Amino acid sequence: MNTVFAQLVTLVGPDAVVNVAHRMGIRSPLHAVCSITLGTQAVTPLEMTDGFATLAARGVRHWTTPIHGVQNANKHLIDRTTTRGKQVIATNDADLVTYALQGVISYETGTNASIGRPAAGKTGTAQNYVDAWFCGYVPQLVTCVWIGYPKGEIPMLGVEGYATMFGGDIPALIWHDFMLKATARMKVETFPTPSFAGYSVGAPMPPPLPTPSRSPKPSPSPSPSPSSPSPLPSPTPSATVPPSPTVSPPASPLAVRRSGPG
Repeated sequence: MNTVFAQLVTLVGPDAVVNVAHRMGIRSPLHAVCSITLGTQAVTPLEMTDGFATLAARGVRHWTTPIHGVQNANKHLIDRTTTRGKQVIATNDADLVTYALQGVISYETGTNASIGRPAAGKTGTAQNYVDAWFCGYVPQLVTCVWIGYPKGEIPMLGVEGYATMFGGDIPALIWHDFMLKATARMKVETFPTPSFAGYSVGAPMPPPLPTPSRSPKPSPSPSPSPSSPSPLPSPTPSATVPPSPTVSPPASPLAVRRSGPG
């Protein structure tokens, strides 16, 4: 699938990718090179959370604010931090991305993150398993999980029983456990349904192949009328040879399927 995104970035241009990333909340410097589409440049988990929050807010970016207000000793509010959001991408574009990211949790690489309510997210796995991510959101809350070694880009091999580390493994499980509790008292909300008008390009889909018709079953031939049986001579008893025991093949080992890269 990465080969498709590699082709896409050459069409839209890496400069456009950098521009959109910075508008959505990425503050780290980014180089406008085609490999940007594969995550070759490092950003922080907080920046990733800002970017995904822009999608959750339907294209409106809000900068992260650690302080909501200041109270005095009498608990009177003396200052309130207010941040005004800015529409940085089209509302329907953000809704389309959310629509696609819901499928990641429903039936793709992020099924470990499913929390029983509408949610969208994306797994991420770096080259040689040196980083693993899961960033996701419900309409009211965004959470981003990164795991790796702070001292350097060290492959995560044999960690917690996983031979290799993918974003759909421990990061998605951490996200799942945290979000279950964080959203426990939140109202279950659904994401808006995007419009697909004007977004479909390319050749029309071919018509489905006709379903082959079943051949009619032949009518059964009438059975001949039974005739009176002739008396048979009494059989002479003979020794019965027991059948040779059949050796059953050993049971096949249980196949365990791991989610693919991403």
